[in-house]
Amino acid sequence: MKQLKNLKTKISEGFIRRLRKAMIILFCFLSRDPEKQGMGRHLLRIRGLVMYPYPYAKKYDQNAVRVMRDEEGYPFVMHGGKRMYLQKGWSREKCQRYYNNLRIEQDKKCTHRYLTSPERFPGEEDVVADMGAAEGIFGLDVIERIKKIYLFEGDRDWSVPLRKTFMPWKDKVVIVEKYLSDRSREDHVSLDDFFPEEDVTYVKADIEGSEIKMLRGAERLLQQGIKKALLCVYHKTTDEADIRAIMEDHGFAVEVNPGYLVMTNPDKLFADQYLRHGVLFARKKTDEKV
Repeated sequence: MKQLKNLKTKISEGFIRRLRKAMIILFCFLSRDPEKQGMGRHLLRIRGLVMYPYPYAKKYDQNAVRVMRDEEGYPFVMHGGKRMYLQKGWSREKCQRYYNNLRIEQDKKCTHRYLTSPERFPGEEDVVADMGAAEGIFGLDVIERIKKIYLFEGDRDWSVPLRKTFMPWKDKVVIVEKYLSDRSREDHVSLDDFFPEEDVTYVKADIEGSEIKMLRGAERLLQQGIKKALLCVYHKTTDEADIRAIMEDHGFAVEVNPGYLVMTNPDKLFADQYLRHGVLFARKKTDEKV
């Protein structure tokens, strides 16, 4: 009886996945957006649903990722010539899969890529807040060109890997084991509360849908501190429009990365937001134009 029940569940889940894919493809072809129509053609060529069905994703082979371990057993990979540590309990295969996904996300053609052009990089006088630091890939990409960086990561399983990764630059790195929000409480903190005196000039946020709460807790910094921002806009259906409005209200010019990612498990089966942009870049209008 239990096996029959499990079989029915698998059949049902498989049907829903196929129906979801068919709905996404239909949505793409009914769209007037040529890029979305192109996405529909990509989806027709692959089996199942993946977040990044573009051809560029196929050039990354997770089996080619070399995973090493230090004397304490912590796994690491080499990223841009630097050690990037991962969580100690992870198997080699999980480490390979995780880092390979990062490589896809940061491909030059991917909508999730943070640093798409030279003007997006922070400068030597910038104080950076990396919110949702996780393994620290963004911080590692900019660490040698900035004044100081605060790595906000509430998941404490990343604490030791982050300390190991950024040990060579410990004098200008602060690891903050808190989540970001619109007000401070227990393991959450607002940016304005955390930085009552020091001005943060550059922020990056990939915080699982808490980006808007974070911005609401950064009113002072948005007005007089932050000059550039990289903000993920795909976690919730209305994130892109809401975040754009907030940043424009605070005097920022904004642009979103081209391309889309596929929400393989959207909020609703028949939602109209299957495809979403990945990252929004904002820059104070008092600076050069975006």
